[in-house]
Amino acid sequence: MIKKFAAIGVATLFAFAVEAAPLERGAIYKDDWGEAKAQQIANELSQLVRLRGWKCDTVSSVQLWVFSPGFDLVCNAFR
Repeated sequence: MIKKFAAIGVATLFAFAVEAAPLERGAIYKDDWGEAKAQQIANELSQLVRLRGWKCDTVSSVQLWVFSPGFDLVCNAFR
């Protein structure tokens, strides 16, 4: 039983050790966020994307959805 919990704990640590993707030069985000807040949001979103198995080396755009809660994230020079 203890080994099972230890394995889950180690797997959780590796899952959250994924590095965040930096904002690209000229990245698109809300003006009132500022670069620091946009980078923080991009870090969290890019980690989620990578944990799902998608590639996101850099962030091209991060935008809030207009009509519902959520974000649009575009990675790797809009590719």
